[in-house]
Amino acid sequence: MELLQSVLKQRKRNPKHFKLTTEDGTAYYLTEGVGLDNVQDPFGNTLTYSKNGIVHSAGPSVAFQRDG
Repeated sequence: MELLQSVLKQRKRNPKHFKLTTEDGTAYYLTEGVGLDNVQDPFGNTLTYSKNGIVHSAGPSVAFQRDG
């Protein structure tokens, strides 16, 4: 009985992180309450998103500049 209760408690978990993989192999990593964290193509290249900008795994980036 204790084992069953333990398993049921684990199934009630509410995950905060999600991964969506499309048919072409692109993986989108999302966090609840935040949105898109990063995207990885089938070749391992990644784009990482943050409040400060977007960074590619090869180095190039785009910085966000916000008002006030």
